Amino acid sequence: MEESINDKETDFTAQVTKLKQAKPQVLVFTGYYTEAALIMLEAQKQGVDIVMVGGDGLYGEDLKKLGGKAVEEKVIFYAGFSADQPSPETDAFIKAYRAKYNEDPDMFSAQYYDAVMIIAQAMEKAQSSDPKVFKAELAKLQDYPGVSGKTTFLPDREPLKSPVFLLTVKGDKFPALLEKIPTSAPQQ
Repeated sequence: MEESINDKETDFTAQVTKLKQAKPQVLVFTGYYTEAALIMLEAQKQGVDIVMVGGDGLYGEDLKKLGGKAVEEKVIFYAGFSADQPSPETDAFIKAYRAKYNEDPDMFSAQYYDAVMIIAQAMEKAQSSDPKVFKAELAKLQDYPGVSGKTTFLPDREPLKSPVFLLTVKGDKFPALLEKIPTSAPQQ
């Protein structure tokens, strides 16, 4: 069964009614945390006991704030960052972020930080701030030890993050780490 939703939609009664009739064991959702929370609230309202799985678009405080008990241990998503990621780089970043903003960093903050640091490193190695010059250094990036894990650029220049984390909402903890999954580049 496949259903679609519209951006900024807030009423998911029809989609959840169809879902209830289909009786699936899991819901794969490729949208964002706000709609995910509202879908799970509607599922709870209609008595649909289902687990939602999705990507890093579900990584947002509003998932927990809007969804409450309807999302607790019912929504599982993957992301390239977890505050539970033990590394000196991550620990230092989290402490500095909390001191400056008085809140925990999310995946986007960590990835933005890593992106800036990766570009700065490429500029230093190329001894140039000209993108035409330093882009060659970016292409060579292997196992950059960032705050969101290691980053490698594949031959097609797609980034590979390692590890990837499976996360959920558990009590007051968001996100709560379920599992750390190592990744590796495909063999050439």
